[in-house]
Amino acid sequence: MNTKHIQGVEVEGEWPDHGLVTAHYANGDIEEEDVSEAASWLEAVEILKDHAEDMGTHLEYLQASC
Repeated sequence: MNTKHIQGVEVEGEWPDHGLVTAHYANGDIEEEDVSEAASWLEAVEILKDHAEDMGTHLEYLQASC
């Protein structure tokens, strides 16, 4: 798999055209997220980092959903 780090978040896989990703949060939550409004992993990370902050946690790992 293609693994990279973007803004401190480990990201695995190629950008999914369908916009569904699996997000792993520091509080133990693992959620499938729709980030179809994002055009890249960078934008998805930024969106989900804000979402995680609203939940009182932080984003640790992100991967393309099948």
